Order: sequence, then structure tokens, then C-alpha cells
Amino acid sequence: MATTSTFLLQLQSLLAQFSYDLTRLQSDPAAVEKFATLNSDAVQASLAQLRAYGDTDCAAATSTSTTIAG
Repeated sequence: MATTSTFLLQLQSLLAQFSYDLTRLQSDPAAVEKFATLNSDAVQASLAQLRAYGDTDCAAATSTSTTIAG
């Protein structure tokens, strides 16, 4: 969680520099390089672990509901 949290905070800061405009960010080679640096193998592993946890442990259980006619 710490790795993902740090990444998201740094990503938010980077995006804010470009007013959250991905086109502007992508047109700046330094910003693209910074994103590539932020998006490290450790970050990718952390995100993969969170996805796996969500898919396995937090998957929405099938629920049923009962309607009571009044």
C-alpha cells in the first residue's frame, strides 16, 4: 500500500502541473520521462498485488434481495 500510495501522490502532483491534461503532459518529454520513472517495476508489482487482492478477496459477492409486497 505504501508503494502505491506514494506513486499516486507523485502522479497527482505530476498531472496537476499540466492541469490534468494528458495531451499537454505527453507533449513534454521531461514529463513523460518523469512518469516512466515514477511507474517503476515496484509500482507495477504493487498495483498487480492490489488488483489480485481486489479480484480474489474483495470480489463482489452475488447478493439476492427479497421484495415484500405490502
